[in-house]
Amino acid sequence: MRSQEVNRSLLRLSNFFIWTGLTASIILVGHIIIHADRYLHTPASASIYLGISVAAALAFAIPLFLSPGTRVNMSLTYASLIASLYAVELFLTLGATDFGHEARMEAAKKAGIYFDTRTKFEFVRDLRAKGVDMVSLLTAGLLFDRNNLDKVRSELQVKGVETIPLGGIANAKVVLCNESGEYVTFDSDRYGFSNNDEIWNLKAMDVAVLGDSFSQGTCAPDGKDLASIITKTIPATVNLSMAGNGPLLELAGISEYLSTYRPKVTLWFYFEGNDLINLKSERNSFLVNYLDDQFSQDLMDRSAKINDAMRDNFNMRMEKAIERNNKTNRSLEPGFVTQITSNIHEIIKLSALRQRLGLAVGKSEKRDVFSEEMRLFKKILATANRRVKSWGGKFYFVYLPEWGRYRFPEFVKDSPFRQLPQHYKNEIKEIATSLSIPFIDIDAVFQSAGDPLAFFPYRQMGHYNIDGHKVVADAIVKELKNNIEVP
Repeated sequence: MRSQEVNRSLLRLSNFFIWTGLTASIILVGHIIIHADRYLHTPASASIYLGISVAAALAFAIPLFLSPGTRVNMSLTYASLIASLYAVELFLTLGATDFGHEARMEAAKKAGIYFDTRTKFEFVRDLRAKGVDMVSLLTAGLLFDRNNLDKVRSELQVKGVETIPLGGIANAKVVLCNESGEYVTFDSDRYGFSNNDEIWNLKAMDVAVLGDSFSQGTCAPDGKDLASIITKTIPATVNLSMAGNGPLLELAGISEYLSTYRPKVTLWFYFEGNDLINLKSERNSFLVNYLDDQFSQDLMDRSAKINDAMRDNFNMRMEKAIERNNKTNRSLEPGFVTQITSNIHEIIKLSALRQRLGLAVGKSEKRDVFSEEMRLFKKILATANRRVKSWGGKFYFVYLPEWGRYRFPEFVKDSPFRQLPQHYKNEIKEIATSLSIPFIDIDAVFQSAGDPLAFFPYRQMGHYNIDGHKVVADAIVKELKNNIEVP
């Protein structure tokens, strides 16, 4: 009797699932036909979108004409398939970094290399317990309140004034990350950047580095990162890079710091993996005001008060992390629930998966996902170049490739849909060239070495390893020696 009840329950559940899937598929077919200008504008897109939706409708309709047992089995198969698709979507949207971390740990284990398995939270907690003034990297990006993407605001308030800092916590030991086995830390300078603090006592500087985590030196041991290697040849080098930076934050660095020190050379590092993505949120904040030559937050003069506010913010994050006793690397960062809710509409539509498969098209065959960002980026780069040239400095553009370009070349090859930021490399180069900005192509440098994946930790997803940093730094120093007088 109980077995029959279970079977009836399964059958009712299967019927509900089948009818729901069939209804959703029919609605999808109708949606595609109604919006034919978006989905059916070419034979290729018509076959993909209409073909898949009609096939889905048929797949859900067929079990209705089969035996109850077969219907149950097919519904279970369909449910497993759908669950797998959304698991991949969640991985692509939220968890790619952690999966990369697990792959690196496994590779290190196979190679017999020690790997510190503590989370960043545990690492910071353990050192603070020993009296070390250890903090986690707190950046402008982490301080952004992204609940309203149409108006991105900073949660940092300094004397009641919304503030977007460019550096992290000043005069502290800062932990970056662990991709090779041991946590990388650095001693921050008076403004929260990774420099010897004495650099700020100079009246002028030779080289300035602007960029995100890749040029900041994330996950490279102290002294082995590309900026430190450049500094060995050109000592008067300052690094204003910060993890999570996008183009507007880098432009802000010129206004707030470099305009005072007027370096001979400014290196603008562009990371293809997320700079345009970061610009999507930056352009909806007051950072866009940095396009105005007169705008400034007076960060240098307000540095002491800003640092106090940032320390208070970090301490609050630590207290919350301890209360949650969260055992993931996200202990000091936005939690999974926040990330899921803020991306729920895109997750439901399988946006990340469709982009990976080249199936996310719009109203035209050549829809540009980052078209607005590209127009703004050109304006930002022109402004940055003009400001550097105003004091007689020289501006260089350094193009940094990401791991996926070499691991999954089929996803980053030229595509008429231009869904990924990697698809814009040629256009990015054209912008720099049109502005007469020297273009240093690290992708070409990696390719010429024969094995680009060798420049990533254990050949897995992540930042550049020691060899990668050295190759990048050597290419830049070579370029500078060919074009300017360096020591």
